[in-house]
Amino acid sequence: MTDKAIEFIRGNRGMAVRIAEACDINRTAVYQWERVPIERVYDVAAVIGWTPEQIRPDFFRDRPTRARQRLDRYLGSDLFKKRRDAMYGAIDRAVIEMLQNNLDAMIQIERTKP
Repeated sequence: MTDKAIEFIRGNRGMAVRIAEACDINRTAVYQWERVPIERVYDVAAVIGWTPEQIRPDFFRDRPTRARQRLDRYLGSDLFKKRRDAMYGAIDRAVIEMLQNNLDAMIQIERTKP
């Protein structure tokens, strides 16, 4: 039996791409889900407009407060912060390198103009 949230994601054109962008993952990873991973529930909820309880009733039913506390604890953990900071650092370095390459190319073009 397929999960209702997964059926919704697969049944709506472009939804997997939007979720992949919101979760900062590849869209093929979204297609491989049999259930929405717990750490992605809030991102998916924001994209599809469902509550976390609708997306993962097995996890949130009868204990939404405790489930939210566990997820909040993970999102506030040092491990999560290190992963997030490493990702942003890599993005910053890539953008700076791209801008530097573009600037170098522009300088070369200006120098070759008569």
